[in-house]
Amino acid sequence: MSTAKNFIELCYWCRVGDTENVDRLVSTGVDLNGVDEFDNTPLFLASLCGHEDLVNLLLQRGAVCDRDRYEGARCVYGALTDTIRNILLRYDISKAVDVKQPFATHISLQLQDSTNTPFDIFFSFNGQPLLKAHRFLLASRSAYFANKLNGPWAGKQIIHMPHERFKAAFEIILKYIYLIPTLHDIYPEDYKILKAICLKLQLADFYDSLNELCKTRDSSERAHLMAESQFLFTEHARIQMKNFVKAIVSQKREYKEAPNGIKSVEGDITCCSSFPDVLISLSDEANQKTLIYPSHRSILMRADYFRIMFHSNFSESTHYSQHRNLYAGDNVELPVLKFPSKNDDVACVILNYLYYDETEVPSRVAMDVLTAADALCLDRLKTMAAVSITQSSSLLRLTTPFDILSAGWDTRSERLEHYAAKVIARDLVHYGKHPKLKEAILESSARIKSRQETDTIELVDDIRYYLLRKYEIDIDDVHDLEAEGFSETLMRPELVRYSSDIQLLDSILKELNLEA
Repeated sequence: MSTAKNFIELCYWCRVGDTENVDRLVSTGVDLNGVDEFDNTPLFLASLCGHEDLVNLLLQRGAVCDRDRYEGARCVYGALTDTIRNILLRYDISKAVDVKQPFATHISLQLQDSTNTPFDIFFSFNGQPLLKAHRFLLASRSAYFANKLNGPWAGKQIIHMPHERFKAAFEIILKYIYLIPTLHDIYPEDYKILKAICLKLQLADFYDSLNELCKTRDSSERAHLMAESQFLFTEHARIQMKNFVKAIVSQKREYKEAPNGIKSVEGDITCCSSFPDVLISLSDEANQKTLIYPSHRSILMRADYFRIMFHSNFSESTHYSQHRNLYAGDNVELPVLKFPSKNDDVACVILNYLYYDETEVPSRVAMDVLTAADALCLDRLKTMAAVSITQSSSLLRLTTPFDILSAGWDTRSERLEHYAAKVIARDLVHYGKHPKLKEAILESSARIKSRQETDTIELVDDIRYYLLRKYEIDIDDVHDLEAEGFSETLMRPELVRYSSDIQLLDSILKELNLEA
């Protein structure tokens, strides 16, 4: 989908108030501060239509509400409710909103939380306290670092830097690389040395932002520029990590079982240019092979499943420890983790999400991604997989609403439960003959935790609701139908068809000896 189409779709979902679809589109890098043909920003549309949760989401993802500018003032004065107006008024443009993005937050935490992220390279300035970093992240964010790490710095753990006076500036550069907002902390006298370092390290976007800030004196303009720059830094980093994941996937290896563990048939994976510190194992049963992906512990820990595995005493963690030496490369021994999927395409979707927050899930693998994301405790990706399932026009040719309903129950996805009920209601005559409908109703009945007189069967309730939507009638029409009798409604075809579907549904319930 093109950028322009993404923005048009974003504006539509902002008017409707669908936070899940907005979050999905934000991950494509769409400009949150653009305007449509009527000069409306997504934030203005969300605030005008009264979608409080969506307003909060847009602000967290990088939407700018500068009250000193036309767009920001429109948002504040056009807000539908006082609550939304207060949210916008409390919003401080000088804050680094982009760090609240899931992707930026995780990258930033890798530098700030050493307990979860094992560093593998250190920079020393004349014996001063070392600055810590990750090889793979430096290589992905800077061509200069990639060349150094694959050349003169290969195999070195401590890099001795030439001048101690560069330490403070280099620390700012590291914060930029890890997406920690730092523009607000830079003093005017530091700009010259920072720009020189940016040129050497080939950090063009940071250099350009520093250049613009040097020429800007107005405090409001500077705040706006800093917020925009941080958003651009994040989007640039996502593109860089996207390219980095392509390299990871291209460096995967095919392995076969051997008496002494897993043996490579394509060469050593531990010395590849992505600098892995952990390997992911995927059993591709369809092609009867095992694939190994080079990966990084600090990125995998974005999934709670792996975080718990690395740090807990659960059986999964024990299993992980026992297999730390399952594969030994020429120089390095790396742990191997089993991936909860048997599909190479699913693994790529998961890696794309973990490394650069890609939430577009192809419908052809959405069901498998849903299951894998649930196993890995990736709730946001699970939601996006559910969105993909419900928006696919072709998926129902490959599966049934009953399979989707079952997946919804298994993964606790209400979106899929409602979608399955909507599909069934849309063609109840057809699905009413399907034996799985009765099985689904019985299972839904069994899912009621404590039966009371007022208990209903959730699936049946949902089908009845979507029958009302299908025929565009309301509950008052139903009450009139029950009071007047079927014969009085012959002049209203939609009520006749609705009554016919309800009778069909009631007959199924009667056959199952259920009252709902």
